[in-house]
Amino acid sequence: MLEFTRDPEWQRKREESWKAVEEDIQEGLTRKRVNEFKSYYITGLIPGGVKIGPGMAMRLLPDPSIEGIQYCLKINYPDGLVIPPFLAGFKSRP
Repeated sequence: MLEFTRDPEWQRKREESWKAVEEDIQEGLTRKRVNEFKSYYITGLIPGGVKIGPGMAMRLLPDPSIEGIQYCLKINYPDGLVIPPFLAGFKSRP
Protein backbone atom coordinates (compact mmCIF):
# COMPACT_ATOMS: atom_id res chain seq x y z
CA MET A 1 0.00 0.00 0.00
CA LEU A 2 2.78 2.44 0.87
CA GLU A 3 5.21 1.27 -1.79
CA PHE A 4 5.45 4.83 -3.09
CA THR A 5 7.26 5.77 0.14
CA ARG A 6 10.28 3.82 -1.15
CA ASP A 7 10.60 6.02 -4.24
CA PRO A 8 13.72 8.24 -3.88
CA GLU A 9 12.04 11.24 -5.52
CA TRP A 10 9.02 10.95 -3.21
CA GLN A 11 11.33 10.62 -0.20
CA ARG A 12 13.26 13.72 -1.29
CA LYS A 13 10.07 15.78 -1.53
CA ARG A 14 8.82 14.41 1.78
CA GLU A 15 12.17 15.25 3.38
CA GLU A 16 11.85 18.83 2.12
CA SER A 17 8.33 19.16 3.50
CA TRP A 18 9.44 17.74 6.86
CA LYS A 19 11.17 20.97 7.87
CA ALA A 20 7.86 22.82 8.30
CA VAL A 21 6.32 19.89 10.17
CA GLU A 22 9.35 19.64 12.46
CA GLU A 23 9.13 23.33 13.35
CA ASP A 24 5.49 22.82 14.26
CA ILE A 25 5.94 19.76 16.50
CA GLN A 26 9.45 19.99 17.97
CA GLU A 27 8.71 22.17 21.01
CA GLY A 28 9.16 20.12 24.17
CA LEU A 29 10.34 17.00 22.32
CA THR A 30 13.75 15.39 22.40
CA ARG A 31 15.74 15.07 19.18
CA LYS A 32 15.21 11.29 19.42
CA ARG A 33 11.43 11.73 19.58
CA VAL A 34 11.41 14.17 16.67
CA ASN A 35 13.39 11.62 14.62
CA GLU A 36 10.85 8.91 15.48
CA PHE A 37 8.08 11.11 14.12
CA LYS A 38 10.19 11.89 11.06
CA SER A 39 10.74 8.21 10.33
CA TYR A 40 6.99 7.63 10.45
CA TYR A 41 6.31 10.76 8.37
CA ILE A 42 8.50 9.46 5.58
CA THR A 43 7.67 5.73 5.72
CA GLY A 44 4.16 5.50 7.17
CA LEU A 45 5.36 2.76 9.53
CA ILE A 46 5.80 3.31 13.24
CA PRO A 47 9.28 2.03 14.18
CA GLY A 48 9.33 -1.00 16.49
CA GLY A 49 9.12 -0.09 20.17
CA VAL A 50 7.96 3.45 19.39
CA LYS A 51 4.56 4.70 20.46
CA ILE A 52 2.81 7.30 18.34
CA GLY A 53 -0.74 8.15 19.24
CA PRO A 54 -3.40 7.84 16.54
CA GLY A 55 -3.95 11.60 16.36
CA MET A 56 -0.32 12.28 15.52
CA ALA A 57 -0.23 9.23 13.26
CA MET A 58 -3.09 10.66 11.21
CA ARG A 59 -1.47 14.10 11.14
CA LEU A 60 1.82 12.73 9.77
CA LEU A 61 0.35 10.07 7.49
CA PRO A 62 2.01 9.83 4.06
CA ASP A 63 -1.29 8.90 2.37
CA PRO A 64 -4.27 10.79 3.86
CA SER A 65 -6.82 8.99 1.68
CA ILE A 66 -9.49 6.78 3.25
CA GLU A 67 -7.52 3.73 2.14
CA GLY A 68 -4.32 5.20 3.59
CA ILE A 69 -6.00 5.87 6.93
CA GLN A 70 -7.44 2.35 7.02
CA TYR A 71 -4.04 0.90 6.20
CA CYS A 72 -2.33 3.01 8.87
CA LEU A 73 -4.77 1.88 11.53
CA LYS A 74 -4.56 -1.78 10.48
CA ILE A 75 -0.74 -1.90 10.34
CA ASN A 76 0.18 0.41 13.21
CA TYR A 77 -2.68 -0.43 15.60
CA PRO A 78 -3.44 -4.12 14.93
CA ASP A 79 -5.18 -4.51 18.31
CA GLY A 80 -7.42 -1.54 17.62
CA LEU A 81 -7.62 1.71 19.50
CA VAL A 82 -8.26 1.72 23.22
CA ILE A 83 -10.38 4.38 24.87
CA PRO A 84 -8.40 5.91 27.75
CA PRO A 85 -9.96 5.10 31.14
CA PHE A 86 -10.70 8.77 31.85
CA LEU A 87 -12.94 8.88 28.74
CA ALA A 88 -14.60 5.49 29.22
CA GLY A 89 -17.72 6.87 30.90
CA PHE A 90 -17.77 10.18 29.04
CA LYS A 91 -21.01 11.12 27.32
CA SER A 92 -21.32 14.19 25.21
CA ARG A 93 -24.13 16.63 25.88
CA PRO A 94 -26.90 16.92 23.31
